[in-house]
Amino acid sequence: MNGFDDSMRRSDMERDSHDTWSGDTRRLRDAHADRYVLWLRPIISAFVVGLVLVTWLVRPGVVYPTDVLAVGVAAAVALLAIAARRVIPVTRVAALSGTVDMLLVLGYVIWSDEPAQSTILLCWPITVVAYFATTRLAIAASCVAAAALWIASATSSRWVEESVVPVSTYGLVGAALLIGFMAHQGRMVERALAAALARDRVAFMLARRIRMADDPHDALAQIAEGVGATAGATNAIVALLEHDETYVSEFATWSRTAGSPAPDPDVLGSSLLDSTLLHLVCSGHGAALEHGAIHVVAPEGSTESAAATGSAIEASLRSLLTRLGAQSGIVVPLPLAGHSIGAIVLAGDGDHDWSRTAMPLLEPLAPQLAAGLAQVVLVRDQRDALQSIERVDRMREHLIANVSHELRTPLTSTLGFVETALRDDIDLDARSVHELLTHARAGGLRLLALVEDLLALGSTQPDSLDISPEPARAADLIAAALRGVTAPAERSIVVRVEPDASVVADSNRVMQVVSNLVVNAIRHGEGAIEVDATTRGGRLLIDVLDDGDGVPPEHVRELFLPFSRFSTRSDSTGLGLAICRTIVEAHGGTIGYARIAGRTRFRVELPNAGAAG
Repeated sequence: MNGFDDSMRRSDMERDSHDTWSGDTRRLRDAHADRYVLWLRPIISAFVVGLVLVTWLVRPGVVYPTDVLAVGVAAAVALLAIAARRVIPVTRVAALSGTVDMLLVLGYVIWSDEPAQSTILLCWPITVVAYFATTRLAIAASCVAAAALWIASATSSRWVEESVVPVSTYGLVGAALLIGFMAHQGRMVERALAAALARDRVAFMLARRIRMADDPHDALAQIAEGVGATAGATNAIVALLEHDETYVSEFATWSRTAGSPAPDPDVLGSSLLDSTLLHLVCSGHGAALEHGAIHVVAPEGSTESAAATGSAIEASLRSLLTRLGAQSGIVVPLPLAGHSIGAIVLAGDGDHDWSRTAMPLLEPLAPQLAAGLAQVVLVRDQRDALQSIERVDRMREHLIANVSHELRTPLTSTLGFVETALRDDIDLDARSVHELLTHARAGGLRLLALVEDLLALGSTQPDSLDISPEPARAADLIAAALRGVTAPAERSIVVRVEPDASVVADSNRVMQVVSNLVVNAIRHGEGAIEVDATTRGGRLLIDVLDDGDGVPPEHVRELFLPFSRFSTRSDSTGLGLAICRTIVEAHGGTIGYARIAGRTRFRVELPNAGAAG
C-alpha cells in the first residue's frame, strides 16, 4: 500500500467490504448505538416494568402472565445488551437487540388479548433495525411480522372478531416501508456527505503536498498518486501543457499494482496526448471510456461542443489506454482562467464506472489542482529567474575581475620592457635593446588580441549580432577558415567534407567559428586534428576532433562562458569558445562538447543546410 493510501486510511476515507463509509459517519452511529444500548433501551424497559407494576397494584386483573413474561424478557435483553457491548461492536449489539425486540413484540402481539392496540409497538424495533442494521433487513423483518400477524388473524377466533387487526397489519407494512425508505434516504445522504468530506480531505491533502513540492514534476507526481488512489484507478497520469497548449511539456505517472512499475515515460514520450485528445482537453472537455462506450464530458455551463467527433476521441483514448495496458479510462482537463494547463488521465484494467467514481471527485477538484500546479510552476519560474540574475551578477563580477587581470598583466610587462630599454643608467647593447623591444611587442600583440576578442564578444550577442546569410559551400568555408592556421610539425589537420554540402549563413562569421575551434584544438589538444562537415535533416554538422584529454566533467557547463580557461597556457584569453557560441546561436544553431571514443569533439549544427544548391 502506498503512502497516499495509508494517509487516506488514517483519515478514515476508505470504504469497507459492506460498502458503508467509515470515519465520521460510523463514529456518529456508534455514539448513537452506545447511547441507545446504555441509556435509552434500559430506560424504556424500566418504564414498561414500572407501568406493569403500577397497573398490577391498581387493577390486578388487567395484568396477564404474558405481560409479565414479555416485560421480564425485555429487561433481560437490555441487561445482556449492556454486557455484550464490551466484547461486540456496539452498533451490532443495537441491531441484534432491535431484532430480538421485534420477535418479542411480535410474540406479545400474537398472544395479546388486544392485538389491534399493540400492533403499533412493532414500529419501534423496526426503526431500530433500520437505523443500526440495514433497511433491507428492517423491511424484510416487518414483512415477515405482517405475514405472521395476518396468519394469526385468520386462525385465531379472537382475531376474527377483531376485524380491525388486518387493517393494522397492512398499516404495519406501510409503516415499515416508510421507515425503510426514510432510513435508506438517510444513508444516501450520509454517503453523499461522506463523499464530499472525502473530496475535501483529498483536496486539502493534495494542496498541502503541492505547496511542499519543490518543482512541477514533484507536484504532478503527488496529484497522480492522490487522485489515482482515491478514484480507484490502476494507473494515473498527470500532464502539464506548454503555455501555447500545443504539446505536453512534462508529466508524471503512478501505478497501484504492487510490484508493478508505473508506465515508462520513454514509452509514452511527448505524444502522450495526440492532436485529438489535445484539442479535447484544450477546449475544456473530458472523455470517459466505460462499459465499452465513449462519453464526452462538457464543462459546467459550456455551450461549445468538443472539437473532434466521438469516434475520433474514442480511437485516440483507446490508443492511449492500450499503451497503459488498460481497458477503460478517463481524461479530464485541468482548467485555469479559461484555458487548460494540463490533464489528468485515469486508467483501469477492467470496466470502471468512471462517471460515478471519478467525475464527482474530479469536477470540483480539477480547478483547485490546476491553481496549485500553476502556483508551483510560477514559483519555479521565479526561482529560475532569480538564479539567472544571480548567475549573471556573478558572471559580471567574474568578467570584470578577469578583464582587469588580463589587461593589466600584458600592459605591465610591456611597460616594464620599454622602461628598461629607455633607462640611461644601464649600458645596453643593440642586441639587448632589440630583445626588450621584442618582448614589449609580444606583450602589445597579446594585449591587442585580448582587446579584439573583447570587442568581438561584445558585438556577437545573439540578439544583436548583425549577420548577412548567403549560400556557401561547406568546403569553401572550411578552406578559408584554415587559411593562415598553422599546426605544429608533429600534428596534422585532416579535413573531410561531404560532397555538395552547403549552407545559408554569414560566411565570415562561420569561418571565425571554425578557425577558433581549430586554434583551440591546436593549443589545448593533442594528436591529429580532424575537421568533418556533413549534412543531416536539413542541418550542417561541423565536427572538430582531437586526441586531447578534454575538459574535466565538472567544468563542461562552464566551457562556453567568457574567460573559462582550464589550462596554464598564456596565449589563451578564454574568449574564443564564448565567441563561437554567440555566433552559432545567432544563426539559430547549437554548439556542443563531448568525449567520443576517447577523443574530444566540438560539434556545430547550423540550420538551412543544402539550401545553397
